[in-house]
Amino acid sequence: DLPNPERLVEQILEKVAVFEDYTSNLTEEGRSVVRNVAEVIDEYPELQVMAEGHVSGPEMWRKKSEVAVLSRARAAVAAEALRAAGVLNDVAPVARGNEDALTACCRFRVRLGPLLPPQRRVDLITQRFGLDFPRQGAELSQQGCRVLNALASLVREAGSGATLVVPRQSSTLAWKRAELIVRTLREVLMEQNAGPEACVELQTAPEGSRIGMFAELVLHDGQTEAQAVPLEQQLMGERDPQEKLCEILADTPLAFGSTSGALLPEVLPVIRQLASVLRTVDRQTCLIEAYSGPKSARSKGTMQERAKHLAIALAEEGVDIPLIAKGHCAGYVAAGTSAAGPLLLGGPGW
Repeated sequence: DLPNPERLVEQILEKVAVFEDYTSNLTEEGRSVVRNVAEVIDEYPELQVMAEGHVSGPEMWRKKSEVAVLSRARAAVAAEALRAAGVLNDVAPVARGNEDALTACCRFRVRLGPLLPPQRRVDLITQRFGLDFPRQGAELSQQGCRVLNALASLVREAGSGATLVVPRQSSTLAWKRAELIVRTLREVLMEQNAGPEACVELQTAPEGSRIGMFAELVLHDGQTEAQAVPLEQQLMGERDPQEKLCEILADTPLAFGSTSGALLPEVLPVIRQLASVLRTVDRQTCLIEAYSGPKSARSKGTMQERAKHLAIALAEEGVDIPLIAKGHCAGYVAAGTSAAGPLLLGGPGW
């Protein structure tokens, strides 16, 4: 069962990392608190964390500008210390000054959201982080080792093994990297004393699978052999969701306010259709792009607002995959014709 998000937040809010007076240097106790917070959130990369820098009462006697600088510095130091402790969460530094009347410290807050099952966590990590391979090499960096350690923990948590599925058209270098990934995952699982069921295999994507340009780590479903859906069948899926999205937008293009990025009410049924498709997608990211057209004077900012409004509308309809909004001052060309900005699905990968 997934843990209670509220309890996780309570655990983190109990922690305050203390700084030396008038500096942005964490005390030894403060560094210990950061490590402790990292241990609490380490298994939940989907949690968004805010590192709040606080300035104590006596320190407020300094110039207002100096107080602001100190608050920002403490937030940045605490955020970086948390990342250095190995967390893969999105950590944002926030300067709070003396708004909460706390001591010279950093308090960590978590933005509540649903906790993800293991496969979704695997996808989130591979979407957010790369393994940082050298340009033409197959050696792991410190970042790569950190990511693979996190992925190995998720394989162990799932308890039923995983398969790294590699696209059929992969280069020799890509295969070397895939072999290194699998070998490293196996070594880490041995170090973590994972049982024999937490094995990691390497496989070429079957013909007609949904695997795109990147390798994907697919956790096994943990069912008995008789119940389990074969991996090939899991990878085949139904008709491509991208095709469905394009068909919907071709039938009814989206419409926005002439002076704002807001969607017009009459396109809400289209939003619901798009959302119904995107809710069936659970292992990809959706790139939302708004284009002004080749002869439009509308600014990139307006296009960005349109893309953001669409992302918000889709999220309100229950779409929970990552939505990335981008605006462009140009025409979008697809198959030689100008078209409305598309919704593009992209898979996680390295």
